[in-house]
Amino acid sequence: MAKKIHNNLLNELPLAEALKGEVKAWADQGWQGVTQTTYELLAYWFNRAGETDEKFHDCQRRAVETIIYCHEILGIETLKQAFEKFAPEALAASAALTDEVESLPFAKYCLKMATGTGKTWVLAALLVWQYFNALNNERSGKYSTHFLLVVPGHEVLNRLLDMFLGKHDPKTGNRDKSKSDFERPLFMPEGERFRNRFHLQVLEPADIRSNLTPPDEPFVYITNWQQFRLNEGSNLWDQLTGADVEEQPRGEIIADFMSEYPDLIIFNDEAHHVHGAKTAKGEELVWRKFLTVLYNRMAEKRGGEKGVFLQIDFSATPFYGSGEKKEYFPHIVYDFTLVQAMGELLVKQIFLEERQSFAGTRKTG
Repeated sequence: MAKKIHNNLLNELPLAEALKGEVKAWADQGWQGVTQTTYELLAYWFNRAGETDEKFHDCQRRAVETIIYCHEILGIETLKQAFEKFAPEALAASAALTDEVESLPFAKYCLKMATGTGKTWVLAALLVWQYFNALNNERSGKYSTHFLLVVPGHEVLNRLLDMFLGKHDPKTGNRDKSKSDFERPLFMPEGERFRNRFHLQVLEPADIRSNLTPPDEPFVYITNWQQFRLNEGSNLWDQLTGADVEEQPRGEIIADFMSEYPDLIIFNDEAHHVHGAKTAKGEELVWRKFLTVLYNRMAEKRGGEKGVFLQIDFSATPFYGSGEKKEYFPHIVYDFTLVQAMGELLVKQIFLEERQSFAGTRKTG
């Protein structure tokens, strides 16, 4: 039974607190209720302690399990559904939270993980999870091989392109695909059932153009959120004077492209850069407007065909405002704090301090 949380407002994490114990208990019992594909992946990732040099940290494991639990076991389809199950008192206590939650017609989760704790590998594992469940036709309408990966700028964009395509060689301008993170044994088993069937086309920002024929094969489109500007409509003066109409905004082109598919998984890296509270002067940021248009456009085109539309955010600082006015994103389902990361020596600064401390001890000894 879902644990009820009392007196939750926007400055707390009601979903993460409620899910923590449930997810652990479920995982300890062997992930009951997941698909066969999911079970094979979870067992491969987390039950091979002595068989591999590389392994996921406990915080990465719990983040992956939390998303899978919400999606496969609870079957959550909207953020409102999650709150009604785990924290109805929070909705009753805050009109602003209720308004925020009810404005979303799809499932949206946020993983709050301290910087340096490996959010990118969690993202990669969740992509693999979705990809192979879709490929194996597990539970129709719940999985996808179409991914939109959103980043805040070119630095993170290049880092993720390195992860998917291998590091960029500045001398040749090429990438070595064999150096892609997805080539690591960590992410999927070898052989015909997994590794040999993983073929993902990687699209960069400029690859999506007007009138581009959408690919039939699985893909991930990696782009920065600034690309999502939509048509605002011409003003009266432009209409009267016959001013030249600006070329189609990138957001319109991307929305047209993505809406050709019945399903989509959205990964939002460094999500604090694009989110804005709906309650802030009633204004929406470019990101929120784009998602609303994309979701509605996909719904119109697919009619009665219901495919998955799922957003997963990653951030170390998922909140609006600061100080006493700090408001956490309401869709945080997992919280791994900086204090916890320091305690497990997962933060680079702590490693440095430990090394300096050890060196100092040896010197004075």
